[in-house]
Amino acid sequence: MSEILSSETIEKMRKFNNNSKWLSAHYDDIKSRYTNKIIAIDNDTVIDYDEDINSLLKRLRERYTDIHHIVIQYVNDKQYPIT
Repeated sequence: MSEILSSETIEKMRKFNNNSKWLSAHYDDIKSRYTNKIIAIDNDTVIDYDEDINSLLKRLRERYTDIHHIVIQYVNDKQYPIT
């Protein structure tokens, strides 16, 4: 039996996908600014960053009702291929 996703879930997935694509397209610039930080991306913008994931998540949860569409990524100085 297949389940149908709600329009809300589909919208969250679409936003997450767009945020991921933006990160990929702008990774070099982001890396130059946020090396060794954990960043949060929403609406084509780095909305917050921290060195500690728990601190970052706490702030995000305080500011947003739902954070499932936000991309959270550790940025290091290594260059990995993005597939």
